[in-house]
Amino acid sequence: HQNDTAASDGRLLEVLQHEDTGVLVFQLISTAQIERLNLTPLLLIRDDTGWAISPGVTTNGNFEKMEEAKQERQTEVHRRFEEQKEELVRRATADLQNRFVKAGPPEGAIVEREEAEQLVRKFRSLLREGKLLESFACGALLDPEKGVWDALKSMSYEYRGTKQATAADREVHVQAGRSWAAVSLRVDSGQGGAPDYPMYLVVATREGPRIVVDIGLRLATNKGREVLNGRVWKRVEAQLGEKESALVRSLFEGHVERSKSDLAEWVKTNKSK
Repeated sequence: HQNDTAASDGRLLEVLQHEDTGVLVFQLISTAQIERLNLTPLLLIRDDTGWAISPGVTTNGNFEKMEEAKQERQTEVHRRFEEQKEELVRRATADLQNRFVKAGPPEGAIVEREEAEQLVRKFRSLLREGKLLESFACGALLDPEKGVWDALKSMSYEYRGTKQATAADREVHVQAGRSWAAVSLRVDSGQGGAPDYPMYLVVATREGPRIVVDIGLRLATNKGREVLNGRVWKRVEAQLGEKESALVRSLFEGHVERSKSDLAEWVKTNKSK
C-alpha cells in the first residue's frame, strides 16, 4: 500500500488456531512507523462455508451478538496471540535484519560501474513504487543489529522525496572499480526548490553488490545536513577499519566535488529562466 506520504508492505508471520477460531498475524513495515515493528492480528471464524473475517474485528456490537461459546473461543485465540506477542516480535525483528546482508567485502571483490548504476536505479524504482520488502534485497547494513532502524528512517525520507519529485533522477558521477563504490545522484526536491545530492555507497558482498542503507550521506547545503553527516561519520568510523573508512571518505570527497559543480550549473540554468 502507498500514498503521497507513506508506504507500507508486509508478510504473513504466523497462524494461530483454536477450534473454529483463528488469527493471522501480519508483520507490517511502514514508512510512517519507522521506530518499531507493527504486528497486526486478523481474527477469523469458521462456519459451514469456510473461514471468514470475524465480525468482532469491526465493532464490539457485532462481538456481543455472537454466541457465548464463540465469544469465548475468539477471546482465547486472541489471548494466545498476546501471550506469544513478545516472541513474535523477536522473530519479526530477526526476519527484518536477515533481509539485509552484512556490509563487508570479500577479499578481492570489486564493484563494477554498471553494477552500481543498475543497483541504484532498481532500488530507487522499488522505493518509488512503495515495494519496501523487495527494496531490502538491494541493501546491506554496516551495523547488522541496530542499523536496520537507521535504514528504515533513511528509506522513509527517500520515499517521501520520490513522491514530491517532479523531475527524474540524474546521475552525476560514479566511482567504481574497488570493493566500495559510490553513485552520486541529483534528486529533484519538488516545488522548484534546489535539488538534493545523495551519495549511494555500494559495497561488494558474497551475494553481489549492495547499497549500504544505514549510511545516508548527502551534500551538505545547510547546517542541519552537516550535523546529520557528522553523526553518520561517527557510525562509519565505529564500524569500519581505518583503511576502509578512509576509502569511504575519499568517495564522499569525490561526491561533494562533483555535486557542488552540478549544483552551481543547476543554479545558473534555473536563475536564467
